[in-house]
Parts: sequence; C-alpha cells; structure tokens
Amino acid sequence: MAKFCTKCGKELKEGETCSCTAKKEVAKTETNKKGYFSDILPILKGIIFKPISTIKDYSTDNNIFIALILMGVCAIFGGLCYGLIVTGTLGRLFGTSSLSTSLYTLSVGPSFIGSFFKAFLFVILYYGVMLGMILLMAKVVFKSKVSFLKVVTALGIGSLYVAGGLVLGSIFAAFLPGLTERIFALVGIFGLVQIIATCEETFGVKKDQVIYVMAPTFVAEFILFFEIFSRI
Repeated sequence: MAKFCTKCGKELKEGETCSCTAKKEVAKTETNKKGYFSDILPILKGIIFKPISTIKDYSTDNNIFIALILMGVCAIFGGLCYGLIVTGTLGRLFGTSSLSTSLYTLSVGPSFIGSFFKAFLFVILYYGVMLGMILLMAKVVFKSKVSFLKVVTALGIGSLYVAGGLVLGSIFAAFLPGLTERIFALVGIFGLVQIIATCEETFGVKKDQVIYVMAPTFVAEFILFFEIFSRI
C-alpha cells in the first residue's frame, strides 16, 4: 500500500522520509544554533549602507525578537526626547534657549513623566496602526502573501531610522533649537520613503498597488497624530 507525506502529499517508498520534513528539521536546527540575536550587528551595519536590502533580507521569523526590542527602544527614545524637549530640560541642562516651535509648545508646568508616557504610547500606537493598515490593505485587499511576523519584523528593523532621528533631533534641540523641526521633518520624510520601498520589496505588493496600500496607512497615521496625539 502506497504511503504519502502528511505534510506535502508526496508518495514515499517504504521507510523513506520526505525531504520537506528533513529540510524543516535542518532549518530549525540551524536557527537554534544561530541564535535569535546573531543578526543584530549585520542589521545595524546594513541599515545605514543598504537599508532596503537589509530590511528585506533580515525580515524573518528568527529576527522577531530583535524587531520588538528595536521598536521598544524607539518608543523609549521617543518618550525621553519628547519629555526633555517639552519640559525645557535640555535648554536648562545645556544653558541654551528654550525650544519655540509649533510641534513642541511649552504648556504651563509640563510634567516630564506625563510627556514621556504620552510620546511612548504614541510610538507604540504609531507602529500598531501601521501594522494593522498594511496587513489590511496588502494581505486582505490585495491578497499579498506577506505574513504578520514579516511585517512586524520589517517595521521593527526600519524603526532604527526613527530612533536615530529622535536622538539627532534632541541634540539639535539642545544646541540649535531653530533646526529641530526641520530635522524631525527630514527624518519623517526619509522614514516614509523607506516604508514605501519596503512595501514593494519586502511585502510583495505590486508596484501599481503600493500607493493604494500606503495612502490609507498614512492617512490613519496623520489622524492619530493631529486628531489624537496633539489634543492629549
């Protein structure tokens, strides 16, 4: 009586093990030997010189922990930078003039803790909204084969840009406060371009469909910022 692989349906000879099962076992063994954090240095190096290729190559299930940690670090940086700026702590620390911009208007007696958690929560929601919108538009609407873990990992690796921009913007806020808005705007534009390129290269969305995936995503992010975050 013929035997068939329970995984792929291939007909097997007596005592034969299907190659698909063997490949999965080898891949699992290699992953365990490699470790979950062995790609961190190549990611940090590649994100600077080959950002889109790095995100595409390292957006694997094995790097999900790296991605989550990077998003967490980004959220912490966001809270710290926002809290230091709106409370005027940077200006007092470095003896520079206080920041006077439309994005960071000082309120009466702003609390650092309150400002920190406000920005921290916003960054978490920012990536949550982006994750949900990309999965909705790419996977549900346009039937892309991208997985949940792949989108999370790609967004996490890409968050290095945001984290770096927050630190750079905070430095400018301390010494050259007049340039702070421009730095944040530049980093924001750079990040949006990176997400658009990632949508096609990593998420498998067709070129003509990218605009229909990202436009609703950006609208949702703008609503989150201007209608919710700015009013809290």
